[in-house]
Amino acid sequence: MKILIDAGHNCKNFDTGCVGKISKEQDLTFEIAKSLYDILKKNGHAAHLTRRTKTEILGSGTVNSSLAKRAEICNAINPDLFLSIHINSGGGTGCEAYVYEKSGASLEFAQKCVAEMQKIGRVSRGVKSAPFYVLKNTNAPAVLFEAGFIDNAAEEKWICENTETIANALYAAICKKTDYPTATEAVAILQKCGIISDAEKWYNGTWDDADFKWLLRKTAAYIDKAQKR
Repeated sequence: MKILIDAGHNCKNFDTGCVGKISKEQDLTFEIAKSLYDILKKNGHAAHLTRRTKTEILGSGTVNSSLAKRAEICNAINPDLFLSIHINSGGGTGCEAYVYEKSGASLEFAQKCVAEMQKIGRVSRGVKSAPFYVLKNTNAPAVLFEAGFIDNAAEEKWICENTETIANALYAAICKKTDYPTATEAVAILQKCGIISDAEKWYNGTWDDADFKWLLRKTAAYIDKAQKR
């Protein structure tokens, strides 16, 4: 599964996004995007970032050039999913997701993003359609996700303290969209099938190379047996 994650805005000069009392949108979007990128890579996905560092600047000095560069990167990589992460403003509460048209894979993924955020106690403002540049000019299924409101003090504080939690929710949405189980779900499935017995080491990441090779053999034996039935 190939996923491109776009950390909205740039670090300085132009296209810097919204500003809260204790944070800036362009920093929070990168922290969420980088956390999601790391989770995806750890779980075997082909993950990519538009902004590869917090200080990388996309575009040539204008907002339009920044947006065009993001779309250009997306269309060159041709991912299975494109997710642009943002932080909202306007004094509201909750998260929301945008698609260019309310149909197809983009809508399905957007719905899963807000649903997974609801599971961790966040208010959902739903899925909306808008002709945002990165939605209109990308060829892949694309979603622009607003994690919360930076000018709401309580929301800003929560986002600052929970960038990894948000990333995990978005990762769960990606897994639901692709029918891939999360790592925790995968361990539970393997345990239910009798492939593993000591689930704790797989949950907490204390397994080693010998454990992994053993798991491959057990899984192969399970599949072979199932195919012969």
